[in-house]
Amino acid sequence: DDIKDFEIEGMSIGDNLLNYIDVSKIDELKESYYKDNLYSTITIFPGDTKIELKNYDALVISFLSKDNEYILQAVSGIIIYKEDILDCNKKRILIVEEFNSIFSNIKPQINNFDAEFGKIESTEFDFKNQDKAIVACYNYDPHPSYTDHLRVSLNRGDFLNWIENKAYK
Repeated sequence: DDIKDFEIEGMSIGDNLLNYIDVSKIDELKESYYKDNLYSTITIFPGDTKIELKNYDALVISFLSKDNEYILQAVSGIIIYKEDILDCNKKRILIVEEFNSIFSNIKPQINNFDAEFGKIESTEFDFKNQDKAIVACYNYDPHPSYTDHLRVSLNRGDFLNWIENKAYK
């Protein structure tokens, strides 16, 4: 019943990112697409670090920008599905079934909607403390700059609140 009990590529919410990557590499990988800098995000692809990606094509990791311990506030695993959104949805359904067995006392919420660059089909598991696990397929077809993908995310509630209300404003 605690999101910290779940791992993506061996990482959990609350872990210290410095256990996986050194500070210089974190600084090198930091992305700057938020207008508010309370949190920072890095994206890790195979070969970027010593982290071996076994189940995902990339990881997206977020932490408080001023946290010198780099405690993970959000971890997402990405699987690329170029022009194969049907397979993405099949995989999403399998992962949701697994989450249903793990988070047996949480009723999932299905959210399918049109976003700025495409469609998103997601299933969300809301924890009592406002943390959230999300399994979503992003269908950007036919956007030229974005790739269809599956995203499995573990998020602190405070991080999601910031994303929705401050990050891009």
